Amino acid sequence: MDKATVAVFDFDGTITTRDTLPLFVDFVKGRGAFALAMLRRLPALWQYGIDRLGGKTADLSSVKEALLSPCFSGIACDDMQVTAQDFAAVVDGCLNRRVMQALRTHQEAGHQVAIASASPSVWIEPWASHHGISVVIATRMAVTDTGGKHRFTGLFEGANCNGEEKRRRVEAVYPREHFRLVAYGNSRGDYPLLRYAHEAYLCTSRAITPFVAAPE
Repeated sequence: MDKATVAVFDFDGTITTRDTLPLFVDFVKGRGAFALAMLRRLPALWQYGIDRLGGKTADLSSVKEALLSPCFSGIACDDMQVTAQDFAAVVDGCLNRRVMQALRTHQEAGHQVAIASASPSVWIEPWASHHGISVVIATRMAVTDTGGKHRFTGLFEGANCNGEEKRRRVEAVYPREHFRLVAYGNSRGDYPLLRYAHEAYLCTSRAITPFVAAPE
């Protein structure tokens, strides 16, 4: 029996031509909010850069969480959902046309399409739903119940969905032995997933090219 084909797309820089995280922060908190959050977290960003240059293990996840925490902490989930629905139109304004054509081709062929992203699922899921995509494997924001109202804490629920974590999560849903995986990505954070897939592509605004596995 032939395996079902699943096409897994990275989101930022693959489906989109821009990083949607700063776009969403500014959409929620106002123009310049992301830049202000970056300024407030300069020491953490500086230390991350020093660790990377020094060959140390650098935790980008904690830096990303520190950036997002003051932006989303305390926001009601219902309010965020409405905002995320509105934000889908912003995402539509920065799509990679070549990648979207590949995505549509998979859908027309009857393949399942999924998104795997390091960005939080909160603003990816509404956009994905509008485009007929029901599976989003992404970083999740933690939620707390405050007097019967669910609010975001600003922290992650689990690990940042990037690199090996992204591959592990995709593997948990779509094991190679049961599915034929076609993966699309644009950065080193996608390489573990691209290596795992049966067929993989690197995407830019100019071209989609077969992925040639680089050394670990």
